[in-house]
Amino acid sequence: MQIKTNQLTVIKSNAILEHVSIDRVFVDGNRIEIHYHVELSVFNACSLQTDHFSFRRSVIGPRDGNVWRFSKYMPLPERSSADEF
Repeated sequence: MQIKTNQLTVIKSNAILEHVSIDRVFVDGNRIEIHYHVELSVFNACSLQTDHFSFRRSVIGPRDGNVWRFSKYMPLPERSSADEF
């Protein structure tokens, strides 16, 4: 799982999904837009500390018969400051 905090993206395989809530839903004909909030936690055994992360995201998808179809979330590729020069 990739966790993005400001400009830093960290890969965490031990992230725990704590909570997902849907904030808003817009339906317009065969199109749906869902805004949601995700909360994760990651335990760092070296420092005996649990870090918490919170994200607001949205998905948009079309209706296919009786089913809504959404694309899988693909994070942006990692960039470094060297890429900027």
